[in-house]
Amino acid sequence: MTQKPRIIEDTKRPFRLWDTVLKRDEPHRYYATERRAMDSALLLIRWAKVGRSLDVYDARIARWLGTYIRKVNSISFTRGARDG
Repeated sequence: MTQKPRIIEDTKRPFRLWDTVLKRDEPHRYYATERRAMDSALLLIRWAKVGRSLDVYDARIARWLGTYIRKVNSISFTRGARDG
């Protein structure tokens, strides 16, 4: 059974990492700021196997913030849509 991102109303650490290949949240990877979540995703994807992909999202409003994809010789980043 696959897990879907949940909308969470009140939390101290709303920024989460989602593994798009395994279709699950990264365990214990919850952050208070967007910057820390992005930095952590970059560090995790840097040492991951080729083809791994991590999404960073805000669990309070289920907003996608960006995606890191590990490629053979690089890391690709796609920024999420901004409000406004």
